[in-house]
Amino acid sequence: MKKIKRKLTAMLNAVTFAEAGEHGTAIECLDETIVDRPLDASTSNQGSSKLIGNANLVSRAEDQMVAATFAEAGEFSTALEILRTRRRSQNLLLILDGRATELDAFMYAVNLCRRMQAGLEVIAVAGEMVENDVSTVNTAASERMTEMSRLAAQHGVSCVVSMLPGYSNKDLLDYMRKHKEIAAVIYSPYNDKGNSGRKVGLLRILETIVERFSIPLVKVLNKQATEAHAR
Repeated sequence: MKKIKRKLTAMLNAVTFAEAGEHGTAIECLDETIVDRPLDASTSNQGSSKLIGNANLVSRAEDQMVAATFAEAGEFSTALEILRTRRRSQNLLLILDGRATELDAFMYAVNLCRRMQAGLEVIAVAGEMVENDVSTVNTAASERMTEMSRLAAQHGVSCVVSMLPGYSNKDLLDYMRKHKEIAAVIYSPYNDKGNSGRKVGLLRILETIVERFSIPLVKVLNKQATEAHAR
Protein backbone atom coordinates (compact mmCIF):
# COMPACT_ATOMS: atom_id res chain seq x y z
CA MET A 1 0.00 0.00 0.00
CA LYS A 2 2.84 2.39 0.83
CA LYS A 3 4.41 1.61 -2.51
CA ILE A 4 1.21 2.49 -4.35
CA LYS A 5 0.87 5.68 -2.34
CA ARG A 6 4.42 6.73 -3.22
CA LYS A 7 3.80 6.10 -6.92
CA LEU A 8 0.55 8.08 -6.95
CA THR A 9 2.14 10.94 -5.02
CA ALA A 10 5.02 11.11 -7.48
CA MET A 11 2.63 11.15 -10.43
CA LEU A 12 0.45 13.88 -8.92
CA ASN A 13 3.55 15.94 -8.22
CA ALA A 14 4.66 15.44 -11.82
CA VAL A 15 1.31 16.63 -13.18
CA THR A 16 1.42 19.67 -10.88
CA PHE A 17 4.90 20.65 -12.02
CA ALA A 18 3.95 20.09 -15.68
CA GLU A 19 0.91 22.36 -15.41
CA ALA A 20 3.14 25.01 -13.80
CA GLY A 21 5.46 24.86 -16.79
CA GLU A 22 8.32 23.18 -14.89
CA HIS A 23 8.57 20.30 -17.31
CA GLY A 24 12.08 19.20 -16.36
CA THR A 25 11.09 18.83 -12.72
CA ALA A 26 7.92 16.99 -13.74
CA ILE A 27 9.84 14.40 -15.72
CA GLU A 28 12.31 13.95 -12.86
CA CYS A 29 9.37 13.12 -10.58
CA LEU A 30 8.45 10.30 -12.94
CA ASP A 31 11.88 8.67 -13.06
CA GLU A 32 11.34 6.37 -10.09
CA THR A 33 7.78 5.45 -11.05
CA ILE A 34 8.83 4.43 -14.57
CA VAL A 35 11.79 2.37 -13.40
CA ASP A 36 9.93 0.88 -10.46
CA ARG A 37 6.80 0.00 -12.37
CA PRO A 38 6.01 -3.64 -11.36
CA LEU A 39 3.82 -3.97 -8.26
CA ASP A 40 4.35 -6.96 -6.00
CA ALA A 41 1.09 -8.89 -5.77
CA SER A 42 2.60 -12.25 -4.82
CA THR A 43 3.05 -11.90 -1.05
CA SER A 44 0.50 -14.62 -0.45
CA ASN A 45 -1.91 -16.80 -2.38
CA GLN A 46 -4.86 -15.62 -0.32
CA GLY A 47 -6.31 -12.49 -1.87
CA SER A 48 -3.72 -12.46 -4.63
CA SER A 49 -6.32 -11.93 -7.36
CA LYS A 50 -7.58 -8.80 -5.61
CA LEU A 51 -4.05 -7.47 -5.29
CA ILE A 52 -3.36 -8.15 -8.94
CA GLY A 53 -6.57 -6.36 -9.89
CA ASN A 54 -5.58 -3.34 -7.83
CA ALA A 55 -2.09 -3.41 -9.31
CA ASN A 56 -3.48 -3.44 -12.84
CA LEU A 57 -5.83 -0.57 -12.04
CA VAL A 58 -3.01 1.53 -10.61
CA SER A 59 -0.78 0.62 -13.54
CA ARG A 60 -3.41 1.82 -16.02
CA ALA A 61 -3.85 5.06 -14.11
CA GLU A 62 -0.08 5.43 -13.94
CA ASP A 63 0.28 5.02 -17.70
CA GLN A 64 -2.31 7.71 -18.36
CA MET A 65 -0.79 10.21 -15.93
CA VAL A 66 2.79 9.59 -17.01
CA ALA A 67 1.83 9.93 -20.67
CA ALA A 68 -0.10 13.13 -19.97
CA THR A 69 2.89 14.64 -18.18
CA PHE A 70 5.30 13.86 -20.99
CA ALA A 71 2.83 15.29 -23.52
CA GLU A 72 2.46 18.45 -21.43
CA ALA A 73 6.25 18.75 -21.51
CA GLY A 74 6.23 18.57 -25.30
CA GLU A 75 7.65 15.04 -25.46
CA PHE A 76 4.70 13.68 -27.38
CA SER A 77 6.48 10.70 -28.90
CA THR A 78 7.42 9.48 -25.42
CA ALA A 79 3.83 9.94 -24.26
CA LEU A 80 2.44 7.87 -27.12
CA GLU A 81 5.07 5.18 -26.64
CA ILE A 82 3.88 4.78 -23.04
CA LEU A 83 0.29 4.45 -24.22
CA ARG A 84 1.31 2.01 -26.96
CA THR A 85 2.71 -0.44 -24.42
CA ARG A 86 -0.65 -0.47 -22.64
CA ARG A 87 -3.08 -0.62 -25.57
CA ARG A 88 -2.99 -3.56 -27.96
CA SER A 89 -5.32 -1.91 -30.45
CA GLN A 90 -5.21 1.83 -30.81
CA ASN A 91 -5.94 4.58 -33.29
CA LEU A 92 -5.20 8.26 -33.54
CA LEU A 93 -8.06 10.64 -34.27
CA LEU A 94 -7.38 13.54 -36.64
CA ILE A 95 -9.82 16.47 -36.66
CA LEU A 96 -9.71 18.63 -39.79
CA ASP A 97 -11.33 22.07 -39.81
CA GLY A 98 -10.65 24.05 -42.98
CA ARG A 99 -8.20 23.52 -45.82
CA ALA A 100 -5.14 25.58 -44.87
CA THR A 101 -3.21 22.95 -42.91
CA GLU A 102 -5.00 19.75 -43.89
CA LEU A 103 -2.17 18.09 -45.80
CA ASP A 104 0.43 18.95 -43.16
CA ALA A 105 -1.78 17.61 -40.39
CA PHE A 106 -2.75 14.50 -42.33
CA MET A 107 0.82 13.52 -43.21
CA TYR A 108 1.94 14.25 -39.64
CA ALA A 109 -0.78 11.90 -38.38
CA VAL A 110 0.06 9.22 -40.95
CA ASN A 111 3.76 9.27 -40.06
CA LEU A 112 2.94 9.13 -36.36
CA CYS A 113 0.60 6.17 -36.92
CA ARG A 114 3.29 4.38 -38.90
CA ARG A 115 5.82 4.78 -36.06
CA MET A 116 3.28 3.66 -33.48
CA GLN A 117 1.82 0.89 -35.65
CA ALA A 118 -1.58 2.48 -35.07
CA GLY A 119 -4.60 3.09 -37.26
CA LEU A 120 -5.91 6.52 -38.24
CA GLU A 121 -9.42 7.88 -37.90
CA VAL A 122 -10.22 11.21 -39.53
CA ILE A 123 -13.17 13.51 -38.89
CA ALA A 124 -13.55 16.31 -41.44
CA VAL A 125 -15.76 19.09 -40.08
CA ALA A 126 -17.60 20.89 -42.88
CA GLY A 127 -19.11 23.65 -40.75
CA GLU A 128 -21.00 26.42 -42.55
CA MET A 129 -19.91 25.18 -45.99
CA VAL A 130 -22.74 22.62 -45.92
CA GLU A 131 -25.35 25.36 -45.74
CA ASN A 132 -24.00 26.98 -48.90
CA ASP A 133 -23.92 24.03 -51.29
CA VAL A 134 -24.70 20.56 -49.99
CA SER A 135 -24.07 18.67 -53.24
CA THR A 136 -20.73 20.38 -53.87
CA VAL A 137 -19.55 19.71 -50.34
CA ASN A 138 -20.64 16.06 -50.45
CA THR A 139 -18.81 15.50 -53.73
CA ALA A 140 -15.65 17.18 -52.47
CA ALA A 141 -15.85 15.23 -49.20
CA SER A 142 -16.16 11.90 -51.03
CA GLU A 143 -13.14 12.69 -53.19
CA ARG A 144 -11.15 13.81 -50.16
CA MET A 145 -12.02 10.65 -48.21
CA THR A 146 -10.87 8.47 -51.10
CA GLU A 147 -7.63 10.40 -51.50
CA MET A 148 -6.82 10.27 -47.77
CA SER A 149 -7.43 6.54 -47.59
CA ARG A 150 -5.20 6.03 -50.64
CA LEU A 151 -2.35 8.13 -49.23
CA ALA A 152 -2.52 6.39 -45.85
CA ALA A 153 -2.51 2.96 -47.50
CA GLN A 154 0.64 3.89 -49.42
CA HIS A 155 2.36 4.33 -46.05
CA GLY A 156 0.92 1.11 -44.62
CA VAL A 157 -1.62 2.85 -42.38
CA SER A 158 -5.30 1.93 -42.24
CA CYS A 159 -7.49 5.02 -42.44
CA VAL A 160 -11.20 5.62 -41.88
CA VAL A 161 -12.57 9.06 -42.82
CA SER A 162 -15.86 10.48 -41.56
CA MET A 163 -17.61 13.74 -42.42
CA LEU A 164 -19.52 15.90 -39.95
CA PRO A 165 -21.80 18.71 -41.20
CA GLY A 166 -20.86 20.76 -38.15
CA TYR A 167 -19.16 20.45 -34.81
CA SER A 168 -20.85 20.01 -31.48
CA ASN A 169 -19.81 18.76 -28.08
CA LYS A 170 -22.37 15.97 -28.23
CA ASP A 171 -21.39 14.65 -31.67
CA LEU A 172 -17.70 14.42 -30.87
CA LEU A 173 -18.26 13.03 -27.37
CA ASP A 174 -20.55 10.36 -28.80
CA TYR A 175 -17.86 9.47 -31.33
CA MET A 176 -15.24 9.11 -28.59
CA ARG A 177 -17.51 6.92 -26.47
CA LYS A 178 -18.00 4.56 -29.40
CA HIS A 179 -14.29 4.51 -30.30
CA LYS A 180 -12.49 3.68 -27.07
CA GLU A 181 -9.38 2.65 -29.01
CA ILE A 182 -8.41 6.29 -29.65
CA ALA A 183 -5.13 7.11 -27.91
CA ALA A 184 -4.76 10.77 -28.92
CA VAL A 185 -6.49 13.57 -30.82
CA ILE A 186 -4.68 15.57 -33.50
CA TYR A 187 -6.21 18.90 -34.48
CA SER A 188 -5.60 21.10 -37.51
CA PRO A 189 -6.97 24.57 -36.62
CA TYR A 190 -8.98 26.58 -39.10
CA ASN A 191 -6.36 29.02 -40.37
CA ASP A 192 -8.55 32.08 -40.98
CA LYS A 193 -8.62 35.16 -38.75
CA GLY A 194 -12.14 35.92 -39.93
CA ASN A 195 -13.36 32.66 -38.41
CA SER A 196 -11.70 32.96 -35.01
CA GLY A 197 -14.98 32.20 -33.24
CA ARG A 198 -15.32 28.92 -35.09
CA LYS A 199 -11.73 28.01 -34.32
CA VAL A 200 -12.06 28.75 -30.60
CA GLY A 201 -15.38 26.91 -30.38
CA LEU A 202 -14.00 23.67 -31.77
CA LEU A 203 -10.82 23.97 -29.72
CA ARG A 204 -12.86 24.25 -26.52
CA ILE A 205 -14.82 21.15 -27.46
CA LEU A 206 -11.61 19.21 -28.09
CA GLU A 207 -10.12 20.40 -24.79
CA THR A 208 -13.23 19.08 -23.05
CA ILE A 209 -12.86 15.74 -24.81
CA VAL A 210 -9.20 15.18 -23.99
CA GLU A 211 -9.82 16.15 -20.38
CA ARG A 212 -12.72 13.74 -20.05
CA PHE A 213 -10.93 10.83 -21.71
CA SER A 214 -7.43 11.60 -20.36
CA ILE A 215 -5.68 11.57 -23.71
CA PRO A 216 -3.23 14.02 -25.34
CA LEU A 217 -4.29 16.75 -27.77
CA VAL A 218 -1.86 17.80 -30.51
CA LYS A 219 -2.34 20.98 -32.57
CA VAL A 220 -0.66 20.89 -35.97
CA LEU A 221 -0.18 24.50 -37.08
CA ASN A 222 2.26 24.00 -39.98
CA LYS A 223 5.15 21.80 -41.07
CA GLN A 224 7.53 23.25 -38.53
CA ALA A 225 5.33 23.92 -35.50
CA THR A 226 3.35 21.42 -33.48
CA GLU A 227 2.07 21.81 -29.98
CA ALA A 228 1.35 18.90 -27.63
CA HIS A 229 -1.21 19.29 -24.90
CA ALA A 230 -2.63 16.89 -22.32
CA ARG A 231 -5.48 17.37 -19.93
